[in-house]
Formats: sequence, structure tokens, C-alpha cells
Amino acid sequence: MKRTAIALRIFSGLDGLALITLGLFIWVGNADALITLHMSLGIALIVALWVLAALAAVSGVAPGLIVTGVVWGLLTVALGLAQTRILPDSGHWIIETLHLLVGVVAVVLTQILATRIASGPRASRDAGRAPAV
Repeated sequence: MKRTAIALRIFSGLDGLALITLGLFIWVGNADALITLHMSLGIALIVALWVLAALAAVSGVAPGLIVTGVVWGLLTVALGLAQTRILPDSGHWIIETLHLLVGVVAVVLTQILATRIASGPRASRDAGRAPAV
């Protein structure tokens, strides 16, 4: 399970970098031909997030983090699919910026979940607690 988490952590980091790069090309340029690739990589990222959430549940990671990963994945997909219909005119940059931020948080969540899984049950259980003095 730890190897899977590590592999998904690496994949998610690279996928996130590719998504940000493609997204910026689409946003500032005339790269509409890349939208399908961007969407496919985005779906792959969310699948990785959900797989990590499932692995985290089995590994004893804090339930709040697991629920956050699942819900954030749903939010990311919903925003990604609906963004062209939200504030379609001059205010659309707000939605594009929000989409970027939501996607970055999704990548960060994959990294956190993978790290907690790879650290083992004790590290997951103790995460967020103040160290004993």
C-alpha cells in the first residue's frame, strides 16, 4: 500500500504540473485544442485523489482528511465541468482563477494523503497533535 501511495504521489505531482501548464496555455493563449487533454489529466488527478482517500481509510488516516479528499474531488470535477457556464463574459477570469486554486488544492491533498499513508498508522494518528514536552 505504501508503494502505491508513493507512486500516486509522484504521478499526482507530475500530473498537477502538466495540468497547470496546460491550463495556463489554454487561459492566456489560443490553445483550445488542449482542453480535452487538460480534462483527461484532471479526471486522472481526481481518480488518484479518490484512490488515495480509499487507501487512507484502510491505513487509519484521520477521517476528516479522507472526507475532505472525497468532497474536494467532487467539487473539483463539478467546477471543472461547469466553469464555461459560470460568469461567461468579462468576469470569467474569476472562475478561471478559482478553478486554478481548487485544482492546486486537489494536488496538495493527494500529496498529504500519500504522505500520511506512506508514514504508517502511527504518523497518521499523531498528525496534528502537539508534541509531548
